Amino acid sequence: MTACPQSYGISVNEPFSDALHDDKDRIVDPVTKMLMAKDQLRWLIKKGDVILSDQPKVTRKWFTISFQEGGPRNGTIPIYSYDYDDLPERCCDSLNGKLIVFGHCFIL
Repeated sequence: MTACPQSYGISVNEPFSDALHDDKDRIVDPVTKMLMAKDQLRWLIKKGDVILSDQPKVTRKWFTISFQEGGPRNGTIPIYSYDYDDLPERCCDSLNGKLIVFGHCFIL
């Protein structure tokens, strides 16, 4: 059993809430026309989470990807790693070089 040395997460746009999001993050989704908060970080594994050395760590988070009509239907989602305890909630809060692109998940 080991404590995870880093946090790992993805960036998503999520439905905008005045109570939860910064007004600077407010956008209108071009496909759904919904009011969204752009580039919000969702942490899948957090630093200090216990990971069993003989089993894979599985984490599930649901999100929706919208595709434009006639556009490509594949792409990648960057997976970010973060070494510190002060987890940012927005990508723009972490542009100090501490947020690192760890890898990519592919959408086919």
